[in-house]
Amino acid sequence: MSSDENQLRDHAFDGIQEYDNNLPLWWQAIFYLSIVFAVIYIAWYHFGPGQIGVERLEAQLAEAQEQRLANMEELDEDILRGFLSDRSRVDNGRRLYAVHNCAQCHQADGLGSIGPSLRDDYWSWGSDMLDIYTTIRDGRN
Repeated sequence: MSSDENQLRDHAFDGIQEYDNNLPLWWQAIFYLSIVFAVIYIAWYHFGPGQIGVERLEAQLAEAQEQRLANMEELDEDILRGFLSDRSRVDNGRRLYAVHNCAQCHQADGLGSIGPSLRDDYWSWGSDMLDIYTTIRDGRN
């Protein structure tokens, strides 16, 4: 070690002096690489094709919906009516009715309060199984 490496700085704080040494090269490399990474990240995600936040979530949800629709067979009245005899699907429907807060407007028994009754013969958007399916899947105003 030369005497240049052990040079004390001229200033002192609380009686403490420090050496005037250079940072290790690996620290400098990490510092410069992090700057390069930040520039690339900002260029890609904020000004380029990369997506972050809500944009990315919406794109992923749209892609998942497209895959779901592509994998689903063509529904008709008979297939949907067949689901009524499948006990696990009916139980899952009850669970979804409770989880998605349908009962807040339609009441727990489906007789309606704010929302229309689900148990009478007067349906605003159609009463066949495909109409009901479309209403549940896409919603209505």
